Amino acid sequence: MNEKRYNLGVIGFGGMGQYHCASLNAFDVRVKPYAVFDTDPQKMKEAEDKGMRTFASAKELVESPDVDIVLIATCNDSHMENAIAALKAGKHCICEKPVCLSSSELARVMETEKTAEGLFTVDQNRRTNSDYLLARSVIESGKLGKVYRIETRVHGSRGLCEGWRVTKRLGGGMMLDWGVHLIDQIMHMTPQKLTSVYCKMFSVKYPEVDDNFSLELTFEDGLSVLVECDTNNYIQ
Repeated sequence: MNEKRYNLGVIGFGGMGQYHCASLNAFDVRVKPYAVFDTDPQKMKEAEDKGMRTFASAKELVESPDVDIVLIATCNDSHMENAIAALKAGKHCICEKPVCLSSSELARVMETEKTAEGLFTVDQNRRTNSDYLLARSVIESGKLGKVYRIETRVHGSRGLCEGWRVTKRLGGGMMLDWGVHLIDQIMHMTPQKLTSVYCKMFSVKYPEVDDNFSLELTFEDGLSVLVECDTNNYIQ
């Protein structure tokens, strides 16, 4: 049995970076949070306080022979460049969603992986949500008969969080925040071919990004899906 232990290098030690490290430390697994790079000196200090090694740049981290796997948990605009750098350095790489800002950026990452030693994947963690898994199992069981309509929604309150979520160049907005999760769940649920897409996006409070969208998907077997997100509930 392969008992090799793997050192994880984290680029971006914000909420998700720290979440993944805490989760790994909570269990006896073969991946150990080892090193961090973050542009915020305070985040670097927090990593050092947790006993992790810090690097002066993302380049130094991915090129370190002591790092086996790279986790990218930065703002969305730097996912592509960090993923390509990690793959070229021979590392396995896992990237937070959304994987990139466009399909053309993802194509560049996938092209790099073809000749790389390491593997590349995306953290689509909402595939394991209990509500999604229950809905999927009931549909697949056939107990409901032929399902012709699915509606999935996330309604937030008091506007978007600050930071990258309200900044276009950083990949903000609800579509790249929650939309990619909900769409991924639907595409993971049905093997049918997608035949039409219609989406209306709104910038109610934040002029740079979408804080509200309504998306209609239609599949070749007639299944109709509504995916809806907004942040405009201000009830205290």
